[in-house]
Order: sequence, then C-alpha cells, then structure tokens
Amino acid sequence: MFNAITHSQASQPILPERARAWSGAEATPGKSNLDLLLGSYNNRHVMSFFRNGGAADAAQALGAAKHVMVLTGFSVAEGKPETDGPPGAAALGHALTELGKVVTYVTDSTNRPVLKAAVNVVDPNFAQYGRFVSFDAPHGVEGDRQAAEVIDKYKPDAVVAIELPARTTNGGPRRNMRGIDINGFNPPVDGLLLAASAKGITTVGVGDGGNEAGMGGLAGIPKALDGSEMASAVRAGYPVTAWNSNLGAEAIGAMALAQGGALDKLHTPKQQSAMIEATLAAGAVDGVTRKTEAGAPSDDGRSRTGVDGFTPAVHAGMLEMLRNVVQGMDIGMVANKAPRDDKPFLIGAFDSSNGGLIAAKNLASFIETRSPHHARFAIVVDHGNAPYGEKTRDELVKLVGNGMKTAEEIGVDVIAMACNTACTAFPEAATELKKTKVLDLIDVTAKAIAKLGGDRPVILSTPATAKDPLYPQKVLEASDGKVELLARIGAKEWAPLINGLEHLSYDKKEQDNVNRMVDKYVAQIPEEATSVWLCCTHYPALKDRIEDAIKSRGLDIEVIDPMEHQAELIIDHLNSSDTVDRSSRRSDTSPIVVTTGDNVDVSAKALLGREDVLVLKSGFGKDFSMQLLKPHIDEPAAQSGFAEPLRPHRLNSQAGRHTSLLGLEQRRSSI
Repeated sequence: MFNAITHSQASQPILPERARAWSGAEATPGKSNLDLLLGSYNNRHVMSFFRNGGAADAAQALGAAKHVMVLTGFSVAEGKPETDGPPGAAALGHALTELGKVVTYVTDSTNRPVLKAAVNVVDPNFAQYGRFVSFDAPHGVEGDRQAAEVIDKYKPDAVVAIELPARTTNGGPRRNMRGIDINGFNPPVDGLLLAASAKGITTVGVGDGGNEAGMGGLAGIPKALDGSEMASAVRAGYPVTAWNSNLGAEAIGAMALAQGGALDKLHTPKQQSAMIEATLAAGAVDGVTRKTEAGAPSDDGRSRTGVDGFTPAVHAGMLEMLRNVVQGMDIGMVANKAPRDDKPFLIGAFDSSNGGLIAAKNLASFIETRSPHHARFAIVVDHGNAPYGEKTRDELVKLVGNGMKTAEEIGVDVIAMACNTACTAFPEAATELKKTKVLDLIDVTAKAIAKLGGDRPVILSTPATAKDPLYPQKVLEASDGKVELLARIGAKEWAPLINGLEHLSYDKKEQDNVNRMVDKYVAQIPEEATSVWLCCTHYPALKDRIEDAIKSRGLDIEVIDPMEHQAELIIDHLNSSDTVDRSSRRSDTSPIVVTTGDNVDVSAKALLGREDVLVLKSGFGKDFSMQLLKPHIDEPAAQSGFAEPLRPHRLNSQAGRHTSLLGLEQRRSSI
C-alpha cells in the first residue's frame, strides 16, 4: 500500500475516517510509483476510474507541441471559483514555457484573476505579458461556435483542460459532486476541448471526480452525492486522473521537464503553498470547505482550507514527493527544447519621444511570451521635435511621414505606431510608404476597447489625446454605437515625469511626487468604470502604481496597456510573413534606437532595461544612411569589406551630417 501523507508532512490532523481514504492505490503490476502517488487518496473514489500511466503519456504527447492552450476554471457556486485547477494550470504552463513552448491560458472572467494570481507566483513576467483569454460565451450552439473560433484564432497544436466542468452524458448540464446544476455560473469552456478534438489537435484532460472535461468515456465514474448523473461527456485523447487535479497537472509538468532534462525547473514547495494562498486571496474558495482562509476548518471540522480539504502545506509535501518519484523513474527518451526562430524579424516602433522606448520594451515582452518568434526592434523616435501635442496637423503629417520613411528605409517588416498623437496624422502621413505595413495604435486600441472594455471604459492619456474626438468616434464605430467612453482623463504631469526618469529614481521626494501625481488622476476615475486604458505609451511605466492606487480606493478595475493588442496584431503579421527573407540577418536582438535628439543613450538604456542598445542620431528623411546600420542588422557579405560591425565613433551620413553610435555592446538576449 502506498501511503502518500505522513503526520510529519501534514500541517493538519488526519482523522481516522480520512486516514482510511489514503488507501486507494494498491501496488499492482499496472501501476507506477507516479500512479500510486496520484491515486493515494481515494475519498472521492478516483480509483474507480483511474487511468494508469495517464500523466506520463500526456507529457510524452505534449513533447511534440510548440503551442499549448491550457483551459481551467471551476466555480462551485455563484462567484466562487475553486482553488483546484488554476494552480495546476499555472504549474504546467510554467513547465511548458521552461521547455520553450508557447502557452495560452483560457478561462472565464470569474476565474481569470484567480489564474493570474497563481501564475504570478511561479512566473511574474508571464503574468504581466502572457496571453490570458477570457471565454464567457453562452451555452449551446453559439457557445460551441465561439469555442471553435478561439481554436481557429490561436491555432494551438495541443489543448489541456485542468479541473474544468464538463457537460454530462445525453446533453445534461454540468454538475458538481453534490449533484447541483452549475451551468449558470460556469461558461462552456469545455467546448474548446471538443473543438480541438474535432480538428485532430492533441487533447489532454485532467480530473479527480469524473465530471471534468477529458474524463468522458472512462468507466467507473461514480454518481453525484445526490444520486444524479455527473459523468463527463467530453473526451480527451490523453485523460489524466489524480486525487486532486492540481497534482495531476503538476505530474504532467514534472514528467515533461524530466523528459527535457530540466526537472530542476519544477516549481518549489514554497511556491506551491504560495500559489494556493494567492488564489484564496484572489477570491477562490476550497471546493470542500468553501472557505477562503488557508487552514480554516470546514463546518464539520473534518477538513482544512487549501485545496480539496487539505492545507497548502499538505500540497507542498505532495509536490516534494512528486519530485522524488519522478527523479526515480526511468524516463526513457529525452525531449528536445522547442526551437525558436534563429533569425529575428525586425519590428519598427515609432513615437515622438520616450514612449516609443517603453512601448518597444513591452511589445518585445508580449511577443516573446506569446509567440515562437525572435523579434528585434528598430525604434524610431523624434526626440528633437517632441512634444507632438503642440504641433499643427500639417507639421504632424510631415514629421510622422519622415519618421515612418526612416523606419521603412531601415528595412523593418512592420511598423507598430507607439504614439497616439502621431496616429492623428493618418492617412496622409503614410502616403509615401512603399510597402511597409503600419499598425495604427488608435484604431487597434479603439477596437480592443469596444470588444473588451465593458460598457463603461475610461482612457488615461495626455491632455491633447483626451480632448481629441478621435478615440470616442472610433470606439463608437468599432462597437456599432453600443459603447461610449465613460471618461477621458488627461494626465498632464505623467509624461514629463517619465521623460525625466523620476519613476525610476531612488530619491524619496521624487518617488513621493510621482505617487502624488498618480493619485491625483486615479482619483478622477469614476467608480463605475469597467476598464482603464493607458492611451499614452509613456503611461504603462506607471501601470503598477496606477493599479495600486485604484485598489487603495477599494475598486477592482482592470488597467490595460494597449501594446498588448498591438503585439497580437504583430504576432498575426509575423505568423503570416513566411515570405520575409531573414536568412542574411544577424542572430541579434539588441534594440536599435534612431532619434533626432541628443544624449538619448542613457534614457534608452534605462527605459529599455538593458545595456546593449545601439543609439544612432539622424535628421530623418533623405539624410539617413542605411550603410551605417546595415552591418548591425545583416551578416556582412564577403565582398563588403566589413569583417565586424561598425565600432563606436563618429561617421558621416550621405547628407554630410554626423551620426553618433553609442552603447554598442552586443548581447543576444531579447528586450
């Protein structure tokens, strides 16, 4: 008999009737030590439908995947998501990203903050820049149609469902283990697993009760406590069973890491406890105790709050045993880390000043987290003519046109606008471009606000953008007249603070001043707002402070960086850009800054967060010489005479102006 929990590992007493449940997994020839661990607690009869070897098989199947979509989220009552599911999804996603795979999370709006809280523990960078898709479609044919659209849009080559409620046999509603119909507060996310199966995509399902997506077709699933039918009707190619679904997902991740020779990347027991506590703090409940305070006893005193009636410390102990079990297994074939593109795409970002640097850093992080593409940024910044808010339209058209022509001459594959004011010069400013695709920031953001901002969105911007009628007009157009901006707040002091790098200062007075300025404008956000959009590319540098200030008012309003949506369009463009010839490019992702200003290298390095920034001064337009940049972008041709990239010194451009090359230390890391 395999006894998974000992009194020395558990932080709660195991009552006699509960101790007897740690006896489900008898040592038989068909069970590995991993199976024995996953089935070691049988209080809910998981062994009656247990799948031997499920976690190992699922890990092997995911080894060939490059993009894995992870589904989770089970609400046990209205507004009460449970702690089983999101931590396991976060742990598995972390393991997969460590193996070089792209991960996309899908859950409903109620579970989204719970999932992000768990992910933030194991991978804060992914929590900030990773892809979290909210799926709140209606039940029935329409919901399944939308599910198929999500699969078609993101094109995963594997889909994993973890503790996800599933429709029951004969078209019955989703039920919890008490037999209660839970359709009213659980959207049909299981439809994505069905859609993936229909398209021949690899599918994995993780469950512990038999009513979860992926458990369909398994024999021996028990009835609900009230005697009603709760067995899942949604199958997976690779079903994985465990006494709690988090552990099942973690077992897949541990096996995948072991196959990739990276078991040391498995999250730690400390992180395991922290994830559970973070989900409780984010509004989740233990599915057994229905409590939100870790360790709190159930009403009958038999269970403790954590996951499925056991404290976070118990689950931390289970993770340690999981690591030990996997270390002792004969893994067999070792998987290779998923490859990424070697030669980078070249992305242009245009802005009037430092907002372009902040935007490029965030764009690079979004792209790196959400796609397999290597991207290098050529950031074209008009510091010498900033700010743009004081320019006439004719001046803007000329300045923006010259900047974009410079980006095109550099040879970028796409131009992502990173300045709202510059976008007001369209379409005239883009008429002289020959072929380069331009992503209009205002157009992209307005469409995202209309689709995702709720019915009372608010924008925080420069005063000039706040006064301009373009945003409200475009939001109305994109929503077919259904969505109006609730407020447009012009934060006058924010951009100058960021340009002066005060938000990065260690000086307490400067920090206090930044916080006062943030509080000043956050106080103007209406309490009924459904979302806040940072419609100046400087402002995401203050995003954490803005979120904290909103929370200090007792409000729960999402703050969105529009660069997330610019990044999604860039990724779509890169996915379809198979004709771009990158064969001659250097395998280098160090950012390039082309500016009309002086002394930009310090702020560029600070705002981009790296030292290997190449800064080049140009007047834009005809005086710009690609000969200065070519050795830094492309591998030198044998006949060119350039054996190495140009070294730091002054050079003359074709128009006779001098150009400064600063900070040329090259590193092969991403922004």
